[in-house]
Amino acid sequence: MIVGDKITKVDAQRGKLEAGIKIETKPEITKVTTEDLFAAGEKRTGALVEFKVNTSYGKSGHINLEGGLFITGDDKELKDLQKGWKKNKKVDERIAAVLLTKVLELGLVTAIPLSKTLGLPAPLQLPRVQPKQ
Repeated sequence: MIVGDKITKVDAQRGKLEAGIKIETKPEITKVTTEDLFAAGEKRTGALVEFKVNTSYGKSGHINLEGGLFITGDDKELKDLQKGWKKNKKVDERIAAVLLTKVLELGLVTAIPLSKTLGLPAPLQLPRVQPKQ
């Protein structure tokens, strides 16, 4: 279960805007470590899942974020997570889907206001309301 998150690094840059910018966002898990977490006054063993989210605008710019997710769970699940990471630098697909979804959500929610500040298109196009014809 994800019990917290944090952004630890932001790197954003805008170059000259070009027509037809292709925007690509890539979330990635970079490290998994065991951590002691403190919640509601009690100490629990958990894991820190470090990540990167890179949004590329080609030659027009980029927004790169780094951070971490704090997770808790059954001791066996946490040990399996650690073993899998130490062995192949991978996370089980079922867990990875949940983690990467959260990483992508956190990355996009953080990148949207940054893109506006830099004058870049939002990395996620929001739906537009169309009047009835």
